[in-house]
Amino acid sequence: MTFTPIHLRVNPGGDIAERVVIVGDPERARQLSELLVGARLVNENRGGLITYTGKYNGVDITVATHGIGAPSAAIVIEELISMGARFIVRLGTAGGALRREIGIGDVVVPTGSAYNYGGIYTQYLGSFIATQQYLITT
Repeated sequence: MTFTPIHLRVNPGGDIAERVVIVGDPERARQLSELLVGARLVNENRGGLITYTGKYNGVDITVATHGIGAPSAAIVIEELISMGARFIVRLGTAGGALRREIGIGDVVVPTGSAYNYGGIYTQYLGSFIATQQYLITT
């Protein structure tokens, strides 16, 4: 059975690169697309979900928007993966940096994140910690 994306109106085999940068804001995607050589708009659908593919330093890159919130991001990430994405990095802002050493405008490259479930999950199972592949950020 072939999966057809509903939110990203893209074609398999070329519209989506293996390496993808996702952002929440469509304007940020437009700005990033200006850094790509031969950028082409491969999707403009569903309330601001836009997608560009081009080359950066000779490497195929896709820039896609995911909107606001985890559910929207999950939908876009699943559809990107179904169309060939293999390395996905999110670029954007976050309001959760709770350290005094981190100032407004600082760039943070996280090496992992933790999610503390509520109630019985934390008590018996502990926290879930996700880490990234250093290959992607180096």
